[in-house]
Amino acid sequence: ERFYSTCQLIQLAQRFRLPHNDTWVFDSEQSVDGLFHLYDTTREIGLAEDTVAALNDIADMHVSSMYPHTVFQGNILEGIVIRYVPFHDKKEEEETLKTLATASQRILTVVPPETPPAFVLTKGLAKAPPVLTTDIRDLSKVLMASGNHGDVMTFLESAVSGILSSSDKNNCRRSVERNVDLKPATFPSFLQQTFANQEIDEETKRLLKLIETLDGLKAKVVYHIVKESMNGQPDRWLCIVQVIHDTTHQKFRRRMGINDMNLFRGFCIELNSDPKEARMTIETAGGDVSPPSDDGSSGLMLKMKFLPYMVRTFGCRNGLQVVVESGPMAFTEYSMKLMTRWGMSAEAKTKWQPFFRAWGKYAHKCLTEKDSEYSNTQLPKLCDAYYLEHLKYFTKLYESGEIVGDSGEDSDSSFRGLLFVVGLEKEGANVAAETISKRLGGITVRKGLNALAQEDWEVACLTRRRGIICSVSVDTGTTSIRQRLKDYGEAMYGVLVGCDEIAIASHCERMKTTSEEETSKKFNPKKLKGQATSWRRTGFTKVYEISDFDFDNNSKVVEDGNEDATIKDGNALDKIVNDLINASASVPKRDERPGLLVFFPRDSWVR
Repeated sequence: ERFYSTCQLIQLAQRFRLPHNDTWVFDSEQSVDGLFHLYDTTREIGLAEDTVAALNDIADMHVSSMYPHTVFQGNILEGIVIRYVPFHDKKEEEETLKTLATASQRILTVVPPETPPAFVLTKGLAKAPPVLTTDIRDLSKVLMASGNHGDVMTFLESAVSGILSSSDKNNCRRSVERNVDLKPATFPSFLQQTFANQEIDEETKRLLKLIETLDGLKAKVVYHIVKESMNGQPDRWLCIVQVIHDTTHQKFRRRMGINDMNLFRGFCIELNSDPKEARMTIETAGGDVSPPSDDGSSGLMLKMKFLPYMVRTFGCRNGLQVVVESGPMAFTEYSMKLMTRWGMSAEAKTKWQPFFRAWGKYAHKCLTEKDSEYSNTQLPKLCDAYYLEHLKYFTKLYESGEIVGDSGEDSDSSFRGLLFVVGLEKEGANVAAETISKRLGGITVRKGLNALAQEDWEVACLTRRRGIICSVSVDTGTTSIRQRLKDYGEAMYGVLVGCDEIAIASHCERMKTTSEEETSKKFNPKKLKGQATSWRRTGFTKVYEISDFDFDNNSKVVEDGNEDATIKDGNALDKIVNDLINASASVPKRDERPGLLVFFPRDSWVR
């Protein structure tokens, strides 16, 4: 078993001019503290340019990437991976890293990032192979323009294979043929059957146990089985293993024994013969073997992501399915739930929510309308594979103000907050909640307090156009709601439907005559009055009372005990809805203006 260390990987990359990440070394308490402080203070805003510059200032040593992130991947930075690496020979390790750092700077000087790509430098050279003269981006655009967006990746892979074959036709150094007889999904069981009655060495046993453990975890793992042919050398069979989800590593480590093989995101198994043959062995490395460390350090790794990347990937890309199935509003709720799950601040939620609303609006039109106002013939069809092209175009529209999250987010007709609709029974409360929802523009209704998730509280109090309605029966406890008054009280409202004394008495008499004896005991007028009073005194910003008759087809209104009374300003329900809208508009918005810090040195002459 042979796994390269960080130094070995960088040496390999520098030798063959392969891309590798920037690497920083923090070998002092001060620099380590600075590293974690940097992430804690920039987690919600971290971009590549500023983060790389800050890490350069904090770190004790830096090995630069030959392909700077801002130049080749843009300013959106996924995050930083922090690993604890014990130095067995600190002086030797430091010397190696210093050599690598010097080499990386020398390479950047000789081949600066602004150097034109090969297809530009080789333009006009008659004998240059296609692999050097082809612009893959242009090739991709040509394929996208063909209209077969769903097959672009397949066509592109085929085209690139043809380019490589054409470039190597006179001097083919290496070719790869994918095995089609052995299905990757059956590889774990195939290994178990193949080695069931064979004598195998310890390293092969450890490898088989690793594959068996992954299979037992039902982990998403991709196995690519290929035959590699090279000039002057015998063919060899390889199985490339790729672990898809990060959570698999955590589950795997819980099942690891002391001498078990470590799990990596990707690794390759070399097989000694064709997998189709009955007898097969696994090639062991020999010599440079790296057994697992017994100090526990091999598992100390932190993957720390930045919010702009998470918004782009987990919000904009992964949320496309939500947009298609449930629409823009559901996407906004989905995105805000992610923000809450990630533990983001209220300021971050307020900042990104209009962006999510705008992206949901844009994506919904692109996915459901053939010729929408945002159509761009230069872009492929919006999907997971090509969302970045759309996101780049969308960002220009969003930043220029051509598309906004909601054209009416600051109008007088908006409602923002959490409205509790309380009825003597669940069914009546649900009917009232649905009716009010329609009057408020079709906002979300949650039936029952248990259906109200933590994310809903955040969405309701931070959403600028629509809130959430929660329908409950009067016997629902209010303790959990009172506990949230401090954080959300200014945007919480209540509507009690048919909970006055006359309605309660009438309801109890009716239930006693129509229900079983045991059931009717629940309808105690005194108890129901106490529960209704508890809801009135919960601490909502505003509490409204309305008769349940107002939700009948006849739309009768009870006011001051007179069922036939008329309201000068219209229906009582309309009055409540209008007042809710006005009250919601008066909820103070967060003050995001910058502050001023004045610092007076100890020896200042100011008195």
